[in-house]
This record gives sequence, C-alpha cells and structure tokens, in this order.
Amino acid sequence: LTIVKAVTGSTSTMNFCNGDLDLSGVTFDGANNTSEMGIGLSGYCATLGSGGTLGDILLDDVVIKDFNNGAGGGYVGLYMTGNPTSTTMNNSSILNSGSNGANLSGDVISLTNINVSNNGSEGLNIFNDADITVSNSNISANNGIGLRISGSNGSTVISDTTIDGNSNSGNGAGVSVSYFSGSDGGSLTIENSTISNNTTTDGDGAGIYIFNDHQDIAVSIKQSTISGNETTGTVNGYGAGVFFENYNSKSAISFTTPPSISNSTITDNTSHSVGGGLH
Repeated sequence: LTIVKAVTGSTSTMNFCNGDLDLSGVTFDGANNTSEMGIGLSGYCATLGSGGTLGDILLDDVVIKDFNNGAGGGYVGLYMTGNPTSTTMNNSSILNSGSNGANLSGDVISLTNINVSNNGSEGLNIFNDADITVSNSNISANNGIGLRISGSNGSTVISDTTIDGNSNSGNGAGVSVSYFSGSDGGSLTIENSTISNNTTTDGDGAGIYIFNDHQDIAVSIKQSTISGNETTGTVNGYGAGVFFENYNSKSAISFTTPPSISNSTITDNTSHSVGGGLH
C-alpha cells in the first residue's frame, strides 16, 4: 500500500490519536504532497474534542519518504506529540524529510533494522525519558544530529549500527545524549557499532556528545569504532570523537560509575580545539 496524497489542508498524511496502532507494508510518499508530516501521532483527537491515549505503536516494513514539500522546508516524516506505551519500528526507512526524520516518544522505544538518511535536520529526535534500543540500523547523511536523545534517564543501547556522515551546526553530530537535573541518571551503551565521519561546526563532540547536568550516568563503549569525526569552525570544537560535558562548563565530570571503553578503536578524529579522540 502506498499513500501519496492527504486531504487538502491536512497537516499529516495520516493522523492517529488513540489506542494501539499496527502498520505493516505501507509507504508514505511525500512527493508533491502539501502535508507537513508523513505520520502524526498525538494525544489529542480533534474529532473527539478530547484527549486520546496512545498505546502500543508498531511500524513494520514502513517507508516514509520525501516529506519536504519540494523546498526542504520544516517537514517531519514521523511526528509524535503523545506518549505511547511503546514505540517499535522494524525494517523501515525514513528518508529525505525537510526537517527531522522522526520525533519519537514512548516509555519503551525499540528500533531494529531501520534506515534514517538524508533528512534536513535531526535523523531521530527522542525527547522524553525512555528505555531505548537501536540495533542493526543505519543513520547517515542527515543535516543535523543523527541520533539525538534529550532528557532521558532510562537506558539507551545502540548495537550493530552505523552512524555516519551526519553534520550539525552546534554540539553533537553522530550521537547526542543529554541528561538533565531532576532525573535519576541514565545509561548509554554502544556496542559493535561504527560512528564515523560526522562533523560539527562551532560545536563539540562530533562523533558522540554526552551532556551531564549534576547526576550520575553510566557510559559503556565496546567493540566499536569511532573514526573520522571532525569538529570545525572558529569556536568550541572539543572532543571530536567522544566528548563529555559537565553542566555549564568544559570541566571534568565526576562519575560515580566510571565510563568504560573496551575493545574499541578511536582513530583519525580531528578536533578544532582540544581532544581529537576523547575529551
């Protein structure tokens, strides 16, 4: 099934606001489409005039592509404003959106064998506390951070995944994880993955950027390669490969759980400032 045209004036080709959703074998094609989003998932049902409750969201073998209105505008492939019980994407692609490829939420987020490429801003933007897994996936050539996670105090596991060739003006280009005060801390595990050739302009942490706001975090990188990442521009530019930033400072972070990097390669990363490989 291919869905190519929304109702005139609609903000999304498909909008869903209540209950469970199971989509399989569907292509959302934004070429010549005036919709702002391929799929919109929200906690408000305009037709009901009240709030809805999103349950379990499953997208399998789904393609969302070319939602850019032909002009590279602020159009998102998959946009969630509600908070589903779980969000699962398997064997799916999000390509060539004018803005973010996907804004995701959910208590549990599982992404397996997905391709998120050539989007006009972030590839994947996850903006709530969640347990997140990304496996056997490709996140590449986005004109913003490839995988951005903000405010999460859950666990994030990235495995058997390539994050390559993303570019961002500001901090982080490959992976950016921010832990904010008021949370209980979180964990980031990267294993059997490649984070390469990502570039920041006037920012830190081209490959991996980790921001910590007054809390403990656990970081583990194993059997992975971090290579060819570069910070450019005239300001900042710390830690091209991996960068840890303390709140409002470039000073060292105090870890209750020491970060661990094992059986990994960090090579050929270029910093505009200090710490080409790790800062």
